[in-house]
Amino acid sequence: MAQQSLFNVPSSEITERGRWFFQEQLNLSRSGVSNTTLDYGIGHGMELGLNLFDLDLYHPGSEERLSTLPMVNLQKRWDLTERWAIAAGTQLGQPSTGVAGSRGPASLAFINSPFRLNERATLYAGGYWANSAYSLGSSGGNFMAGVDVTLIDKHLHFMADYMNGSSSLGVGVVGFVWYLPNGWQFSAGAQLPSPQSRNDYGLVLEFTHP
Repeated sequence: MAQQSLFNVPSSEITERGRWFFQEQLNLSRSGVSNTTLDYGIGHGMELGLNLFDLDLYHPGSEERLSTLPMVNLQKRWDLTERWAIAAGTQLGQPSTGVAGSRGPASLAFINSPFRLNERATLYAGGYWANSAYSLGSSGGNFMAGVDVTLIDKHLHFMADYMNGSSSLGVGVVGFVWYLPNGWQFSAGAQLPSPQSRNDYGLVLEFTHP
């Protein structure tokens, strides 16, 4: 079973009707933040959920923490063939106020297309649009891509994704997914900044229960 997201690019796997999905992501670099996602399958290829992004873990003494960003999310998937699908989704929210990085309503919209090459590898390609409150940069769109490759069935996957852009979203992550007992997954990857961004190198950790 694939994750709901790779590291940052959506996998566009939809939570089954009546079931829950949980993912906790830790982004650790010069500063550290927690990003939490909880989704519920509502049927007809759709899921609805909540996010809590940019929860401050630590930051340089010279900088104030980011504003925490609570959001609602919605995603819909269309299966075109046995190997190819298209999904579209959005996230909408209002950041907290009174701290550095406070901003108005935040929004993200995306289209993503997973294509299963064979039983072991899936490619992802799509695009996103984010306003300045979400990206902490200028409003605009860009492309995203990813890959998920099974190395040891039901035990270990190689995973990488990339979001192009000059904003805080412009990073790539390369890493692995380990499958744990009771349906849990643990992912770890190296964060690499997009060439046109000023983002930091860092470490990304994820705990997922699909």
